[in-house]
Amino acid sequence: LRRCVAAVAASPEPVLVKAFSRRLVGLRRPTPRTLWFVLVVLAATAYAIYFGFYTIRNHHRLGTTAFDLGIYDNMMFNAIHGHPFRATVLFPPDGGNNLASHAEFGVLWFIPFYALHPGAQTMLIAQAILLGFAAVPLYLFAATQLPRPMAALIAVGYLCFPPLHGPNFYDFHWLTLTPFFHFWLFWAIATRRRWLTVVMIVLLYSLREDVAVDLVGLGLFLLLTRLRPRLGLWLTVVSAVWFAVDRFVIMPLAGSWYFQNLYSGLFADGVPSFGSVIKTILTNPLFFLTTLMTQTKLEYVLHMLVPLAFLPLRRFSLILLLLPAIFFTIMTTGYSPTTMISFQYTNHWTPFLFLATVLALVVIARTMNGSAQVAALGTVLIVLAADSYTFGAIFQHKVFVGGFSKIEFEMTPAEQRRYADLEDLVAMIPPQASVAATENEAAHISTRKNAYALRIAPGPVDYLLIGKSHVGDLSRGPLIAALADRSAYGLVGQRGGELFLFKRQRVSAGSPLEAATASARRMLGVP
Repeated sequence: LRRCVAAVAASPEPVLVKAFSRRLVGLRRPTPRTLWFVLVVLAATAYAIYFGFYTIRNHHRLGTTAFDLGIYDNMMFNAIHGHPFRATVLFPPDGGNNLASHAEFGVLWFIPFYALHPGAQTMLIAQAILLGFAAVPLYLFAATQLPRPMAALIAVGYLCFPPLHGPNFYDFHWLTLTPFFHFWLFWAIATRRRWLTVVMIVLLYSLREDVAVDLVGLGLFLLLTRLRPRLGLWLTVVSAVWFAVDRFVIMPLAGSWYFQNLYSGLFADGVPSFGSVIKTILTNPLFFLTTLMTQTKLEYVLHMLVPLAFLPLRRFSLILLLLPAIFFTIMTTGYSPTTMISFQYTNHWTPFLFLATVLALVVIARTMNGSAQVAALGTVLIVLAADSYTFGAIFQHKVFVGGFSKIEFEMTPAEQRRYADLEDLVAMIPPQASVAATENEAAHISTRKNAYALRIAPGPVDYLLIGKSHVGDLSRGPLIAALADRSAYGLVGQRGGELFLFKRQRVSAGSPLEAATASARRMLGVP
């Protein structure tokens, strides 16, 4: 490709192209700068519409779950009613404090947007919009370093990046939103917009506690490469301090959680702490290296680097940008989602991979020539297109995976009827009532103060919404416990032998309600 581009550059310019250029200038058409920007905006809009439509369809197909869409929908509903961080889906029965799980202060600034139309679908649409329009600041940043056509192609390439698509289809997560804010931060730094830099850093801190560690990597890069040493030092220190305060002060005050157990295979002397992990790495590096050398982790790293033709590894200094992503993904042990491109953890990588790609192209132009730079970008586009066709959600719908499951893009007539039946049953539940539901139905009743997932026994609730095909190992025990008293819940709605709605009410012996309830219990396999 490099030799081909050099040959084309050395050949005479075609007369037709020159005449066409003169014609455009004479007509005073929009400048190429405007046209490239419009192209990126149109691509971002298309992404938002496409993924917004299909993630909503996946929701209607009951492809979303209590963990995690139901959690965040329930938490946002409680937030707009004055109880931020309360999530009964996650912490039954009183809702606890979600800060014990993750320090997601973004709940607070998201309130005005969620309040426009409360519901799980609002969360999915917002996620698709922010991921799609992250291409705009990426283009603006890349245009400060590269010719605008190259910048536009990189931005469009970002929209086709498969590790972006999987998380978009896996419910909703604050971590998934980070590329939008990271790219604005990169542009703010490149253009020396101090106020925007500060705003983006604060917003990134608000999304999740571990995002601060991502910014430590960015700060070290700016410091050690001396691109912006003062800003790099400030960003490194402030981000490290904020993560320490967030993770070891604020979150423990809210409660305890299990995420440090993602590194359980590295605990020294069985002590469950991050300090224990660091001790293992320093004192037994050979063992630590063996935990990294697995086929799954190699495949994961290749999924990240191959579509970008390994450009993020072009210079050793660029690896500094990827160290936090390595820590939060391939250093984990015994937790498969962190090393699968269908989960939100890819967003520790995505923004910095594209930052490193842009910078690598700059280095290529400086150390080689413009033809080599064009050839490198051409290689990226070819490989990225092939990778996106194989693993992405845009060019094919046969094998794409989001979260734990293969995503189906079509909705069958039976699924349409099932969703209509589900809406009928949900409409029978008063807005103030407490409801417990099976995993895939929970995200459809989570827009209320007290919503529960039947993976944990919720205690007495007003209604039980059961999807027969979703009564699995997680929910069977809690369901049996909830229906242990045969006279406590009566059947108030049933659709197609699949969906059942029970209401907490006294069921008298010999009544028609007792017979209907007993029949429903038998169909659900509840003794």
